[in-house]
Amino acid sequence: MPVTTLHPDYANFKKQRDRVLLCLKGQDAIKDADQSLLPATTGMKKNWDVPLASGMGTVGQVTYAGYKQRARFYAKTSQARDNIIGVMFGESNEAEDAEVVTNDGLTALQLAKEATRDILQSGRSVLVVDAPTEGGQPYITRYAADALINWKTSPDNKNELILAVISESTGKAAADEFSHDTEDRYRVYRLINGAVTLGVYNEKGEELEMGRDIALNFIPVIAIGSIDCSPEYDPIPLLPIAECCISAYQKDAEYAQARFMSAHPTPAVRGVSDTHFTGIASAGIGSGAIWHLGDQDGADAFFLETSGNGLEHLKNAVDDELRQADYLSARLMQAGSAAESAQALQIRDDSQKASIYTIAEAVAEGLNRAIDWRAEWANEKPDFISIALNKPAEQPNPQMITSLIAGINGDLLPRSTLYSYLRDTKMTALSDDEIVSEIESAPMPKAAAMNGI
Repeated sequence: MPVTTLHPDYANFKKQRDRVLLCLKGQDAIKDADQSLLPATTGMKKNWDVPLASGMGTVGQVTYAGYKQRARFYAKTSQARDNIIGVMFGESNEAEDAEVVTNDGLTALQLAKEATRDILQSGRSVLVVDAPTEGGQPYITRYAADALINWKTSPDNKNELILAVISESTGKAAADEFSHDTEDRYRVYRLINGAVTLGVYNEKGEELEMGRDIALNFIPVIAIGSIDCSPEYDPIPLLPIAECCISAYQKDAEYAQARFMSAHPTPAVRGVSDTHFTGIASAGIGSGAIWHLGDQDGADAFFLETSGNGLEHLKNAVDDELRQADYLSARLMQAGSAAESAQALQIRDDSQKASIYTIAEAVAEGLNRAIDWRAEWANEKPDFISIALNKPAEQPNPQMITSLIAGINGDLLPRSTLYSYLRDTKMTALSDDEIVSEIESAPMPKAAAMNGI
């Protein structure tokens, strides 16, 4: 099989990751996806190639363009990512003279932040330890999650790689100095009889660099996941939130289209001759436009309009998806703990196995392993790092509180969840019953009293 062969699980992972990345790019990217994310309705498809009387496009395509334009995409996926990174690293500090550990100038803490970002949106971050071929200090290279296209593990140890294929794009030599053309290269690591070799090939399998031995007895490639550092794919933490946002976008398109139709009735005529119909069409509609129906019996002009009875149902459907996104974001920031057992993780739904705690543990483990490999390669003592989460007790998160309240109002969370969070963040020491009693006995605000609340 060729060097470009993909791991059997790669295709499904790529689909999921691409959906999340599209959501993170925002509304413009979502709308550029057209019908892959927002299918045209049956009526639009039926009239897709029917030309408009004006000659300016077709009925179906123009209608779909308005349908898509009115739809709103909610950026809750990127908000969740940024909030989680803020919770994990907001108070983290590093010495000004911290050592650079990567080939692109990142310190260990900076690399931890970037790895966490990768894991949230892609389910993994790929790190490779390498050294200049001409000699020099070993370094860590961070690759995109989809760069590790294929791998095999030892039959005796699922965490020990015996093959790893890294895809990378490099600038293509060109006479045009403004060109951004790239070419793909494939770095192939092999572990055979305790010795590691590295070969670099093009997509045809032709060797681009002379193969070389690696001064280690293991392949220096690690895939840090959302739960552990096994090469197998872990859940993508932001995927459930992204799915809610896509669904909300589709439902918002239906809601906005229904509002548009209820506010813009369609003029219609019947019982008129072709000649009179042509005159009516050319006259247009509005103040000063006169329609002559002729003298045929039964000639009539009227409006076709929708009642708007289903608007509330459509709006509620959008709100339900957004509340679910808030709930999933809150669960991701709060679910689990550093001490949560593997059995408990197995019981929990796949989409919610990952949390800031499992991610923090995996990132710390993966980075320390890479730092250890780098030091071993250089015959130095490793300088391990630890990732200390910003505990909620130190810094209450307003977004978390908002998400919890949204989950309660949407009947997705019990009130005790909010009360527990208030205690964890030292905002109160009261029990659930004491909080409820204090709320009920609190003086009623004047504005509320005026409205009879």
